[in-house]
Amino acid sequence: MIGHQDLDHAPGHLNPQQCVLIGNLDLNQDQPIALDYRMNEMKPSIVTLQWGENPATDNRWLKISNSFDEFIITKGQ
Repeated sequence: MIGHQDLDHAPGHLNPQQCVLIGNLDLNQDQPIALDYRMNEMKPSIVTLQWGENPATDNRWLKISNSFDEFIITKGQ
């Protein structure tokens, strides 16, 4: 797992075997975005990495969209 489970800011962690990195959300920072297939193999959610002060304990993956289509519509506006 990458990151730590966080019930307040789900999902917190990411399983590398069930995701695909698709880009970088912010060109000025290292903020990867990924398709997360854990909950739905046909309609993955979109997550991004939020860096914390202490990378060993504070990094969290946050869901930013329920699907790729929703992500494109939201970010395209």
